[in-house]
Amino acid sequence: MPKAKMNAHSVKEDESASGLSSYYNNKTTIIQAARVFNESPISPRKCRALLTHIVCLLYAGENFNTQEATTLFFGATKLLQHKDAALRQAVYLAIKELATTAESVIMLTSSIQKDIQPNAEVIYRPSAIRALCDIIDVR
Repeated sequence: MPKAKMNAHSVKEDESASGLSSYYNNKTTIIQAARVFNESPISPRKCRALLTHIVCLLYAGENFNTQEATTLFFGATKLLQHKDAALRQAVYLAIKELATTAESVIMLTSSIQKDIQPNAEVIYRPSAIRALCDIIDVR
């Protein structure tokens, strides 16, 4: 049985056929989808999925400009009002990564400090501390 030749072109076709490459690499789509952060009621599942895409883009080396990062950052911070633990952990991860390029992130410190207080849910505290340290360290 002869082996099929794999070249860069066929690999590119495979990636584009799956659709994942174009979705993960399209910042415009992600920024437009960030409207889900403003929906009422909040859908934790949709928001977690979008936050995952944002973090994947950042980890893949994609850079958001200051305006895009600030929009995503403050859109994500609105989700801290929701009590879903997995959503809040995803929010903390995303804001921690976006804090390096977003503006006015120091305004968020009081909201994060609420999750660090002794009377707050224990599950939120580690993520809140890590995010707060990164936000303060950036500025």
